[in-house]
Amino acid sequence: MRQVASKGYYSVAAHNENRARPIASCSQYGGCVATILNSVAHRAKSFGRDPTKLGRWAYVRVQGKKFAMPTPDDQVREASDASRSRFSRDLVVVSAYRPNPPGTGESTVWAQHRSFFRSQGRLREPREAFMVDLLRAITQWRDEGCEVILGVDANEDISSTKSSSFRQRLRDVGMEEAILQRHPGRMVATQHRNKRGTPIDGIFTTSGVAVQAGGYYNFDEFFSCNHRGLWIDIDLEKSLGGYKPQQTPYKPRKLTMLDTTAVRRYLHLVHKGYEEYSIPSRLASLHHQLQLNEGTMTATMGRHYNCLHRQMYVVRRKAKEKCRRVTNGLVPWSPKMQQFWDCQSLWKILLKGGKGCRVSSRKIRRLMKKVGILDAWTKTTTELEAALCQDRKDYLEAKTHYAAKWRKDFLTVQAAKSKKKQWRSRKATDRFLRLRRMKQREEARRRRRAQGKGSTGGLHAIQVEERLPSG
Repeated sequence: MRQVASKGYYSVAAHNENRARPIASCSQYGGCVATILNSVAHRAKSFGRDPTKLGRWAYVRVQGKKFAMPTPDDQVREASDASRSRFSRDLVVVSAYRPNPPGTGESTVWAQHRSFFRSQGRLREPREAFMVDLLRAITQWRDEGCEVILGVDANEDISSTKSSSFRQRLRDVGMEEAILQRHPGRMVATQHRNKRGTPIDGIFTTSGVAVQAGGYYNFDEFFSCNHRGLWIDIDLEKSLGGYKPQQTPYKPRKLTMLDTTAVRRYLHLVHKGYEEYSIPSRLASLHHQLQLNEGTMTATMGRHYNCLHRQMYVVRRKAKEKCRRVTNGLVPWSPKMQQFWDCQSLWKILLKGGKGCRVSSRKIRRLMKKVGILDAWTKTTTELEAALCQDRKDYLEAKTHYAAKWRKDFLTVQAAKSKKKQWRSRKATDRFLRLRRMKQREEARRRRRAQGKGSTGGLHAIQVEERLPSG
């Protein structure tokens, strides 16, 4: 995620905040997160959550182009631009989670929602209540002139087009499933325990969102999860009404109130710094002197107070910089370090497949070939767990003692290869550049085919006019 959000992010999380009594489990099911990344994050206008505080959805509103409100033709000439009210074509990015059908226990999401609705005197079934409230929110956003992108775990077959289905009810408010609309008839399971090949996750968009491509990732392709990753490419400028966000520099904040570990470390460092400079005792002494002087601060007291204030500020700034590590590039990369990461990924995926979950066999074959362990299929669960544990120990030791040296050796070899290439003949250099351009074009064509963007031009049909024999 750090590599994806290299230029900043804007997130909002939602979870059930209505638990009147603690549950036996150490975790609470349900909730969702909406995030926008990089340059778009700096155009975030506002955010929000499910008004019932059940954590059913969260959204971020992105600033779009501003337009003047339409007025009657006879008043357009009289109304000046300054006096006319304006609205903006914003883009609302929504992340939502619809509860599963009723299960066992009081910790399920469905049971949490039912308990809250009963306490409010609302007897509607939780899954139906989710649909009613979400459709009402979408209608309100549309009335305000916004475009909407909804990523949802519907826990229902979203390929169904029945009148009461999830997909059809969203169609009634002007939203369409972007991936299935572009790839009709190609259904895949989006949850790893789903053996029926039906998608339960989807990305729905309104008509003003210009979708260019869309599809599914393999299981565990970019992150470990029991659902597939869904993606769409959109024309952001058109979706925002012709407005394109500007890129601005971003530096992540190390002290955040949501990170309790960082907060504890910050407070510890501040207390330690205050004790080092004897700030509490000096403040107490200054306060005593101020009381003896009947509340009047002299010039000497003022200089003493300003000195204390500067020292306290420096202590807090240093504590803020040291309270959390931002691990961008913390471990020096080298092919040898990559080998440890690939081995651990291979063992984790095989262990996941042994539990009956859906995994990508293509990714397993690639990792086996990459790490040179071609008999990984034959290992038992005990052997896989032991191999994963041993690889973790080896990785920690290599990261501590050898990562920097391996990185330096790798850069030395790369520099030697680059220097060697400079002494090639002009003919060899031209040949290398031509081959590289051919490879880049082939990779670009392969990506377009994979994304379903298709090609333009080319011969489609030949029309031949039949001539009758003369006479």
